[in-house]
Amino acid sequence: MGDEPRPSLTLGWRSDTIQAVTEPNLADVRAIETILKAMHPLDMKDQVRVLTWVIEKLDLALDLKVAMRGTRSKYRNYVEMAWEKAPNAMESAPEFLAAASPTSMADRVLVTATFLQMASDNPDTATLTGKQINDSLRMMRLAVSNVADCVYTLMKRSPPHMIEVGKAPNRKGWKGYRVSEPGIDYVYERIVHQESKSQP
Repeated sequence: MGDEPRPSLTLGWRSDTIQAVTEPNLADVRAIETILKAMHPLDMKDQVRVLTWVIEKLDLALDLKVAMRGTRSKYRNYVEMAWEKAPNAMESAPEFLAAASPTSMADRVLVTATFLQMASDNPDTATLTGKQINDSLRMMRLAVSNVADCVYTLMKRSPPHMIEVGKAPNRKGWKGYRVSEPGIDYVYERIVHQESKSQP
């Protein structure tokens, strides 16, 4: 009698645990596979339309916004998307400004500075002055009364949309500025969204 094996008090818990580990619930994975298979034949515009409908139908907009906060596309960016959606807007400062549709003087300065910077020989090292930016706006009859205040406002955003980069070359005593990467993304994102609104 003493040699009989004692029943395990934890056998049921251990079995459930092992089953949970070895046989996971794959419903979400199967759902992903089904969605990808169904979306693959569609073009990008229809893919977006379908996903938008599903998100609205399941009331997931807020949840998705929280889940996607801070994420970035693995292969694409707003600059590329803007070129795809509004290639004509990249050809001149007036068209670029119209495409971005700025709603404040600071944004008007930012959009124009972005165009000048991206049109330069080396956007990563380009240095702009307030005068350059406002001269470009003046040619469009859209000059601002105080470009320095606008630049200061852009520098105080979080993250900063413009940064000071020392003195401007060949401009004694003039401060040099550059549009930051978040500032560039902000401008091209506006172009993408404005273009999406204008499409039926």
